[in-house]
Amino acid sequence: MALRLIHTSTLRLESFLVGRIPEYAILSHTWTDGHEISYEEMDSINSSPSHPATNKFGYSKIMKSCAVSRALGLDYVWVDTCCIKKSSSAELSEAINSMFQWYQNAESVSLTSRICHQPATSTIACLGELIAPRNVRFYNCRWDCIGGKIDSDLLGLISRISGIDERVLVDASILPSLSVAKKMSWAASRETTKPEDLAYCLMGIFDVNMPLLYGEGSKAFLRLQEEIIKRSNDLSIFAWGHPETTQSYLEEGTRPARDVEGEGHAGRLPATQSDCCGLLAESASNFANCGKLVLHTATVRRNIAFSMTNNGIFFSQMKLRVNFESGCYVLPLLCYEEESPLDGTYLTLRKVGPDLFARLENCYWEDLFRWNDKVSGYVVTKMTPETMVLTETCRVESVQLSSPLCSNVELHAAIVEVSPEETWDLSTLTFLEDDDEPFTGHVKFDGPMLCRAFDSSTAQRWDDIHLVWWGGDFHTRETVWVYICWARDWEEGSNSRALPSSEVCSI
Repeated sequence: MALRLIHTSTLRLESFLVGRIPEYAILSHTWTDGHEISYEEMDSINSSPSHPATNKFGYSKIMKSCAVSRALGLDYVWVDTCCIKKSSSAELSEAINSMFQWYQNAESVSLTSRICHQPATSTIACLGELIAPRNVRFYNCRWDCIGGKIDSDLLGLISRISGIDERVLVDASILPSLSVAKKMSWAASRETTKPEDLAYCLMGIFDVNMPLLYGEGSKAFLRLQEEIIKRSNDLSIFAWGHPETTQSYLEEGTRPARDVEGEGHAGRLPATQSDCCGLLAESASNFANCGKLVLHTATVRRNIAFSMTNNGIFFSQMKLRVNFESGCYVLPLLCYEEESPLDGTYLTLRKVGPDLFARLENCYWEDLFRWNDKVSGYVVTKMTPETMVLTETCRVESVQLSSPLCSNVELHAAIVEVSPEETWDLSTLTFLEDDDEPFTGHVKFDGPMLCRAFDSSTAQRWDDIHLVWWGGDFHTRETVWVYICWARDWEEGSNSRALPSSEVCSI
């Protein structure tokens, strides 16, 4: 795409192809509805200098910016209001996708007008305007220069107002080394006239491109996150809500456990609509508390892989921690608050179907984590009516392994193997079955480990291990038939019998 510039002496529009673009300045300013000069009006002024549009306030800004740029020794200036033909959707889309690069290549950027009545960093577009250019000068309403962005008396102030790190304002080349969550936090309090612009104006900061679809609303921000995921394995993109989400649940406590009647076992509540949410953030405001998140080293993150699919985001071999108390999984996001390098940031998940997980808005966990084997599976990206039904009904026909003689943690420690593995929810020791066919599950135990789990109990009967079927209303429960045998007799279907401690058993 050719770059259209205004000659600072003739005020005429000129176009330049890539490779032949001269040095130029950029005017960054607050738009005033009805008073700015469009491309069509500027083109008319070039043909007729006495055109009525020359009486607009916006034209006086263009004239003054040309004078300032000319004083800096620059022959051209770019002004967003009149250098883009916005009536062409193709040109507008290409311009917005290229804008961060245009700011990077500018010799000087003049931020003016807005400084009189509002902070120069109050709008979303100003993120790129502050970060990308090497040289930014601030002007007041009278066009008096009040300093540059890296001046010692302004750098700290701009950083505090914008939330952008001082080192980024000085050197934008470090952007790729910063966490996605931190960069998102810079836009958390920004305002845009159109909701789509919140996403479109962040494309340059994340070095991604995507077509513009005005009218899609908040979907634009979801598309932005999807494009980022295609290029980066930075798990901090899922850290939104940190740390408020966790803290609110710690203060409120966990949802109360529901006892299984007659079994003395604390059964966990199933996932509900209020528990679960989409994996991706709905807005940059969700990242408001992520400004201090720092990534672990690239070596630690090297083998992390996840990708977008039509079934959610697929995680390959994610290493989960299990919280048996709250019946959820915890995925380390490999980032931490810069003041607390020993404290990690975690994403909490609940299994809602075969190889399918949903994010929990709130989760409480104690120091009961156990590292699970690496697991591959999908995480729901957005809570649609279909996925909401799934989270409500995923345990309608579930089968839960439990024992009144020991905790789930101890019972899990004795498990050697389960099948079908894709329906097994380790956090609650439950098979999530919604098939109309009769269910058959296989759980293999380590005999000595199981005996040690029962050491504190006077009961030593194998029939004290049982499965519990949860009915559709989550209140109806029945103990289902369990077959216990020696592992070597599993295929032969030998009679059930108690096992010596040296054996491995299956149920």
